[in-house]
Amino acid sequence: MKSHALRCRKYSSVSPLLLAAILSASLVSGCGGDADPAAAGADGAAAQTSATPVQSPAQAPDPDAAARHSVPSEYSSRDSAGVQIIETAGSAWTAESVWTIDPQPIADLGGSRAPGTALHGAGRIVPLSDGGFAVAHRRGNQIVWFDANGRFLHTAGRFGRSPGGFMILGDVLAMPGDSVLAIDPEIERLSVFGPDGEFARLESIDFVEAGSPSALGVLPDGSILGMREFGFEDGMTAGVNRDTLPFVILQPGGGYENTASAFPTSEHWLFNFGDGLAGGALPFGSESEVAATADGFWFGSGDAPTVTYQAADGRLLKILRWDSEPDSLPAERVAAFKAAAMATVAGNPPAVAEIRNFLQDMPFPATSPYTGRMIVDPDGALWIGPYRAWTEPAGGLWTVFDADGRRLGMVDIPAGFEIRAIGPDRVYGVWTDDERIESVRVYALNR
Repeated sequence: MKSHALRCRKYSSVSPLLLAAILSASLVSGCGGDADPAAAGADGAAAQTSATPVQSPAQAPDPDAAARHSVPSEYSSRDSAGVQIIETAGSAWTAESVWTIDPQPIADLGGSRAPGTALHGAGRIVPLSDGGFAVAHRRGNQIVWFDANGRFLHTAGRFGRSPGGFMILGDVLAMPGDSVLAIDPEIERLSVFGPDGEFARLESIDFVEAGSPSALGVLPDGSILGMREFGFEDGMTAGVNRDTLPFVILQPGGGYENTASAFPTSEHWLFNFGDGLAGGALPFGSESEVAATADGFWFGSGDAPTVTYQAADGRLLKILRWDSEPDSLPAERVAAFKAAAMATVAGNPPAVAEIRNFLQDMPFPATSPYTGRMIVDPDGALWIGPYRAWTEPAGGLWTVFDADGRRLGMVDIPAGFEIRAIGPDRVYGVWTDDERIESVRVYALNR
């Protein structure tokens, strides 16, 4: 379920060796490293990012599309003690009605064509009502706005403690009226910016006291739904660990409450290091994923083809199950992961030796988790992506369920493209090339 901002915090107490080695690519890719105003320039250098569409090769027709969407749709819904039980299978789409992504992006921002102003390390992307979008540019401590065609509009934010500034730009969330809320975990406050980028107000927030949660969404009353992640707790031992931590509701101006505590975190692999433990998320292990809605959240543990829907206060409202067989984890995929992990520490003999030992002892499961990233689109449809390790490219087949939980079918996402947000007729995200250079892209979504 991890947002990339969450990963930065989650591993803050892990050994420097592990942080710099095994997780380095993930942290650089997802978090952009430490917030560094010089990386983009506090003067808005990121604003000059190119919006020239990339000339990606056209995608070849998918020979399996007809087969995937020829399975008859099955759907049932029943009530059990106030909880809606949904079971679905097959595909409501046909090969002709399936949603598709245009092969050519509407906009491609940054990347190798604009090395001095790239949006490498971009955080969350907030879609706007007119098709435009705002990008959290963590390295520059800025939020950057673009129009529906990817043309730069304006920036907000700078390094500092004064109103409108950030010591660290953390999670960024959409608010009503195309306003954008940004959390600064360093000085425990949130800032709100209007659609024109103008600073509107700031509030204190009990971020650390609440357990440094990842912010998931803004609730109708203005409070913030968040989820804590895995923590190194007393009594943990080397091996596979899976903690249980609550969701929290943060109140602007201070205060928070736990909503429930029955949600497992992702599986973590811990090993003895010095006088303590080090470790990180277990590659190919069960991984908790969350997708927030206007007043609640979908949750998947990765253990089964099942997700649940909870109200913001943790009450179970729905259980959604679909027909799916587990994907086997071939030895070749494990070997590729190990090689990529070792490549991140090439040229550092002490790190190479430590990581080799770490990987040799790591238990790899026989199958991959059932769920990867999850996102809810503006119509309430739930998108569930395939699981991937941090060394593997994004993209692939995402399964879509409508607002009633009916399985619609699968959408083929371009290789290398990680979806960060979905609008009515487009998807927003980050594309990574073969040299791990990132750019923010927008693709048309054909419904």
